[in-house]
Amino acid sequence: QSLGMAVGPTLAVVLTSLAFAESLFIGVAFCALALLLLVCACTYESHPKRLPETSAYRVRCERDIEGGAGSVSAGISREPLIRSLFVKSALPGAIPMVIACLGYSIIVNFTSLYAVGRGLVNPGMFFVFAAITMTVVRLGGGSLIDRISPARLYVAPIACGVLSLVLLANVSSEWMLWISGAAFGLSMGLAFPLLNSVCVKNTVPERWGAASGLFGLMNDVGIGVGALVWGAVADITGFVPVMYGGCAMLALSYAAALMLFPKG
Repeated sequence: QSLGMAVGPTLAVVLTSLAFAESLFIGVAFCALALLLLVCACTYESHPKRLPETSAYRVRCERDIEGGAGSVSAGISREPLIRSLFVKSALPGAIPMVIACLGYSIIVNFTSLYAVGRGLVNPGMFFVFAAITMTVVRLGGGSLIDRISPARLYVAPIACGVLSLVLLANVSSEWMLWISGAAFGLSMGLAFPLLNSVCVKNTVPERWGAASGLFGLMNDVGIGVGALVWGAVADITGFVPVMYGGCAMLALSYAAALMLFPKG
């Protein structure tokens, strides 16, 4: 997920630099087609016994079969969509996530346009450095999440995110852009698995899928709403105040984490 968000803007820059203007939309269409094919390959509904024994879906299927329903399809959940997605126990990770993504959305959506406006010729390098540091921190971050309490560890991605935004607000050279990209990769690469782990570890095993689903939804909501809000603000004030607004969102995310994270 993090790598996709880092590589996506770079790919968009490459596609928009091609000879025909429609190349970006054609590229997105191919990505959507690939996603559709992968989704069609997910067949766990037809094989409930491959799921963990505590899986709510598997339990329902086995109960219905024992009760004479006669088919696995009878075990499909008919609970309301809101209830199936809303997992109260996952909110301690999901709420800081949506607030943080209101800050991250500025970087994801506007960095390329902003860097070009500041006279930097290769804004795609920002995301190259972000992808590198993100990969590194994701490979080694798991042990940190297991050994350090979430509230203490969350300081690191918040600090790196603020550093990235401050550097962007004052960027005047390529090297500042690269450092900002590296800091962004460290921030998002650690924040996403940390907050996801808070969602999951605070939830009973049979609702882990729903907890991860809520986490992903909050990510999308934050990125999408942030693009709309900060785009409107940038039209009025320019991008520099927007960057500092992103810092405020990250600080607010940490404040929410301090209040919501489980103790210990």
